[in-house]
Amino acid sequence: MGIALQEVVFEGKAPRLEELSEKISDCLGLALIATELDDQIKGDLYDVRGKIRFADFPKEAITVYAYRAGGVHRHMERAGMAEMPMAGVVQGANEKPGTQTVYVETCSGMEPTLALAAVAALQALGGRIAGEERDPASYERWVTRTSVAELRRRLRRNRNRTIIALAGAILLSPILIPIWALWLVWTLLALPWRIFRAWRILRRTSSGHSAM
Repeated sequence: MGIALQEVVFEGKAPRLEELSEKISDCLGLALIATELDDQIKGDLYDVRGKIRFADFPKEAITVYAYRAGGVHRHMERAGMAEMPMAGVVQGANEKPGTQTVYVETCSGMEPTLALAAVAALQALGGRIAGEERDPASYERWVTRTSVAELRRRLRRNRNRTIIALAGAILLSPILIPIWALWLVWTLLALPWRIFRAWRILRRTSSGHSAM
């Protein structure tokens, strides 16, 4: 599965992971679990780095992180990459002075409620998405434990349908492959005759025009 990433920019300091988790929980009315990496692992690269998950559905989590000011540039200098042509497009390398960007990362196949709620909560805390504005007052309790469970059931059902379709194709392959092979053989065998017939029609047409 691919990675889905959303960026929310703050003027000044971004909220801590625990603050974001509390905001999501307060707005949704659902219990969350926030787990942040310790400072030794984050080093001088990350200011915030951790995972947030629903307490009732702990197997799936979103990753939330923000870089320290100048952290990406220092990291690239240590790696000998600061002068490379692609240095300017590295994530976090070009954050404007006085701002901090929070990155919300999730797998593209994961049920998206938590990721969407995290982005909305970040906006409610004062962040903004480029090209998109949201009124923090519009952030309401629109998710319940039941609705999250229902969304997960729908996602599971769609996955099961895909698996069943693939299984059916695999089971039918002993029948479908010979039929496809026969069709291909027939097409190849008939091709010379079709070319010859087209040539005869073209020749007759050309002869008729010459006679005229």
